[in-house]
Amino acid sequence: MAETDEFQIWTARDNSDNICVISLANATGNVAGYCGSEEQTVKAGVPGSMQVGIADEGDTSVTVLQTYLLPDGADAAAAAKQIPGSQAFGQLVVRYGPMELERTTTISVPAENGEVSLTVFGRDSLS
Repeated sequence: MAETDEFQIWTARDNSDNICVISLANATGNVAGYCGSEEQTVKAGVPGSMQVGIADEGDTSVTVLQTYLLPDGADAAAAAKQIPGSQAFGQLVVRYGPMELERTTTISVPAENGEVSLTVFGRDSLS
């Protein structure tokens, strides 16, 4: 779904037919996968986040790779504008870089049938 010098992102289905997002951070080789049922994916998408760099205690420069697979009809470009440092690749929003948000928050994204609420991970999600 997306590839840059920093990351590669794929979608797949698991043995239970859930929709999954597989993330690879090229710099470290860290891999993470996040899955959601078809019902969950249609309603709210599949969010995932992984810590790429190791932060010392009190360090604010921890690097993360965050992915947000939005449901069809949700405005990924509008979501990317609300998530600092992110970019949209079709229905996928990816953020790679230093953690900027201190707290996990919820944003609203325009969609065909109203809005989709999306949880955006902050530093508090890494503990």
